[in-house]
Amino acid sequence: MENNVKSLSSWFAAVLRILSVTCSETDADVVFVIDTTSSNSTSFLVQQHRLLRTLKRLSNVLKGRSVRYGVIGFHRQPELLLELESPFATDTERVSDLISSLKPRQSTSNSVARALDEAMSLFFESRTSTERRKVVILAHDGVNTDLVAETLEAVSNVEKLGASTFAITGSSRPNSFALLGYTGLRERIFVSAADRANFQDALDEVVRELMQNPAFNF
Repeated sequence: MENNVKSLSSWFAAVLRILSVTCSETDADVVFVIDTTSSNSTSFLVQQHRLLRTLKRLSNVLKGRSVRYGVIGFHRQPELLLELESPFATDTERVSDLISSLKPRQSTSNSVARALDEAMSLFFESRTSTERRKVVILAHDGVNTDLVAETLEAVSNVEKLGASTFAITGSSRPNSFALLGYTGLRERIFVSAADRANFQDALDEVVRELMQNPAFNF
């Protein structure tokens, strides 16, 4: 009996060591996809503030793990502002400064579909030998000039690559139905202060899955 207890204790200790290694070696890539076509400077500033708070929360929740950040601004065409392989991709202060430096611009069209495709290309081209959690933070009000077919294809590509999408807006009257089409879940959309708690919980749930090893379910 005593030997069995010792064997069980040794096995459990070994499992904990394996889980500890797995947790420390799990990585994440987070890409901010930011609509810069706002004609309302107030809503753009609110959107920007919420992005910065989200970046800070991600930095805290993922502290101690390898996290790379990418930034894409978009209007008619996407503009890659920070690559995942950049030496600054792990520097949250640099990422924060970059997001803070963005200004709204006037444009007759904007394409989320092209921006999401750019994000998926960024994930794919920056892939490493180890699996990384992929998260997209879309800053957008749900109003764009994409065709339905373009949107469906872009969302399908995101799902195929296994990325999780969250949406943030500073608009008081966004197209929430369109945003839901990108995220798939209402709690992944941040429209007003009332959404903050559910949004943060949903984001925490996804990034904390980094600490889960599917091979061990107790």
